[in-house]
Amino acid sequence: MNYRICYAICALVLLLAKSGPSQAQPIGETHVAGTTWWDTQQNASCGRMIAVDDSGNVHVVWTNGLTSDYYGPRHVYYNRWGPQFTRFAYDSGLQVDTFRRGGYVNLTLDREGYPLAAFHGVMTDSSGTAFHVALCRIGCDDITLLPNPRNGWLVWPKVVVDVNNHVHVLANRDDSFLGFNYEFYYAQGAPAPDSSFCEYTWQPVNGGSVLQSIDTLGVASYVIAASRTSPRVAMGWLRAYYRDPAADYQTEWKDVELSLSGDGGETWGPRLNITQFTPGDTACLAATHDTLHCNRDTLWAHADLSLLFDRTNGLHAAFTTTGYWTWASGHSQGRYSASEGLIWHWSEATGQFSLVADGWIAAAPNLPGAWQRMVCRPSLAVDPSNGYLYCSYARYDTAQVSEGGYFNSDVWISVSTDNGIAWSTGTNVTRTRPALIPTPSGECLSEREPTVAETVSDGALHLSYVLDRDAGAVSYSEGVATLNDFIYQRVPVDSIATTPLMPRYPLHWDSSGFLAAQKGSFIPHPSAFSLSAFPNPFNSTATLRFELPAASVVTVEVFDVLGRSVYRQNLGRMIAGEHRQRFDGSDLSSGVYFAALWTESATRVQKMMLLK
Repeated sequence: MNYRICYAICALVLLLAKSGPSQAQPIGETHVAGTTWWDTQQNASCGRMIAVDDSGNVHVVWTNGLTSDYYGPRHVYYNRWGPQFTRFAYDSGLQVDTFRRGGYVNLTLDREGYPLAAFHGVMTDSSGTAFHVALCRIGCDDITLLPNPRNGWLVWPKVVVDVNNHVHVLANRDDSFLGFNYEFYYAQGAPAPDSSFCEYTWQPVNGGSVLQSIDTLGVASYVIAASRTSPRVAMGWLRAYYRDPAADYQTEWKDVELSLSGDGGETWGPRLNITQFTPGDTACLAATHDTLHCNRDTLWAHADLSLLFDRTNGLHAAFTTTGYWTWASGHSQGRYSASEGLIWHWSEATGQFSLVADGWIAAAPNLPGAWQRMVCRPSLAVDPSNGYLYCSYARYDTAQVSEGGYFNSDVWISVSTDNGIAWSTGTNVTRTRPALIPTPSGECLSEREPTVAETVSDGALHLSYVLDRDAGAVSYSEGVATLNDFIYQRVPVDSIATTPLMPRYPLHWDSSGFLAAQKGSFIPHPSAFSLSAFPNPFNSTATLRFELPAASVVTVEVFDVLGRSVYRQNLGRMIAGEHRQRFDGSDLSSGVYFAALWTESATRVQKMMLLK
């Protein structure tokens, strides 16, 4: 063999060995908006850091640490990507805040399509040095400060604008001396007259003060959402309901709570606990010694929550759960999960839960990092053209470990084509893999705090995240500070696989007894082929509830007494289990009707009475 050819082959082999496995390319286009030494963009729930206006312009915000010094300068940055130029307007971003030190920014668009950022920062005022939450309409020189509560200051804001161009803000009082007891507040405002929408006037809530105290939390996790077509607004948070004073805080469990307003925040409905997790039953244990049965629910809501109104103004929530304590043999209390995670979806229309992502992976001795789970940080979006729901999230990979002992993550996206009843198993859209394992500092490729714009446009999901070059969070003394890219990624929706579907696992313990915190104990709900209607008789609207023993192609049809079809809906292929379909008979006359459920193998019919 010619020695030059031999030399070239040997050099190629050495190069491949040094570079490691080939690097798959991210799905779609990636664009760098700027850089940051500050890897932790949000504490607990992320809210949104990206938005798309009606002209297709993409707006992003992030916390930009300007140096590797943890206590060094840190500011809020903004950039805009234009489809006509397919690049960002500013080479490294535009500083938004005028604070001595700012960060933890959220983004929304006002009704004119202008980006509005909410963030906190440190400034010196008449009271000395204090934190403040501020609003800034990008492009304006002025900012609007949210008043601080008495004997405290506000941090970590979430913001949204409703159809009337009113702004709604949630923020947390920084009471570090109280440990895990955080009080958070709601405020609303409107553009100040003659301010060219650059300043906002805060309005009293329910005839009271500008700041309305909502709850005291065990973790600063809350989000707020507004409908794009109606005055509906929703806030959600994680409420801690139990803490054993004889144990550490890990014995606490958290539920997801919501409150909704139908009039743009003027009045709010009662708090709704949508998860209602049940703690272990000590009386049951003493009487039966049956640990499996008496553990009750062994999941709890973790730190993440995302809210979204769909195109019909129905509310959707996505949240992460982790393992709660259990009683083991001998009745010892233990087994707190330090890394396993599951992401769930809840629908206001049905009140049902469905599994979005499964990260029930024992990860010791390595970890995904502080406040992270193997799947976490859900962010919901909707495609207005067809109603498909999407959920992005971070998924950590146990095969990709940094030298500091922390996993690298990728961003995955799942889709539901049936309004949240079932979700796909997810598609890895970033697909970054370090060349060396364990990965030295500066060579990690770990995506943090992904958020998506709430609507699909131009056939694409709009995703933002930090590409952390050393896995772990520097603010929690994990890894070291690295200069990281803040990235915008356009993900074609056609690239998100709609199948296979996630299995239908139950969220709650039931009377048969199962341990949800043990993956092998997850069992699908048993089903029979059935159809029912409620209420029955009904006035104008009814819900058709049906169960499928196996995945089937489903059609629902309603007939009058003469056999004429008055309603038909092809629901497509649906997974086994219970489903619900709303039937609107407001245009029909009172009388008897028959609902029929068709599949490829069977039919069920239910008589209904319409009374007006």
